[in-house]
Amino acid sequence: MLDAALISIATLGNTAEPESPLLPADSGLAVASLGCRPLVLVHAGHQRQIAHRSSQTRWQLLLPPAALQPLLWRQLRQLDLLPLQECTDTDCSSWLQHLQEKAYLLPAHLSLVEAPGWRQAALQAVPAPELLQESLWLLLRNEDSEQERFKVLQRLLRERIRLDPAEQL
Repeated sequence: MLDAALISIATLGNTAEPESPLLPADSGLAVASLGCRPLVLVHAGHQRQIAHRSSQTRWQLLLPPAALQPLLWRQLRQLDLLPLQECTDTDCSSWLQHLQEKAYLLPAHLSLVEAPGWRQAALQAVPAPELLQESLWLLLRNEDSEQERFKVLQRLLRERIRLDPAEQL
């Protein structure tokens, strides 16, 4: 049984107040907004060189399954800038392997480039052609939402999001 869950909702555009995740009224769950942060497009550096030398290489956006990020998928399909590729893998090493093998762009927070396990992959980040951002939410049971430990957790997470050095770009 989980005490809390962190939910990420990625979107295009700058929405001042991100839309709260929809929950059934009788779910017994509460949702607390933690804030928003910008996303960049991350790729393997050597893929850029390969794509530059070959006119056959076409970049694709590598995304979590549409069921996990339906709003982002819908918005990116409407823009129709690049082909979308779903990745159902759940481990970091598989995602890294995909980035190393093909010309994929992965929407991610800039901190991913420096995260343990990802740093060695020599990933590079480029700005997205459209503003990409993720809204972060904390999902709790209603009866837990007023407990001091969860209020402290919310405060710490909001602070970390706000003070993230990658936000200064």
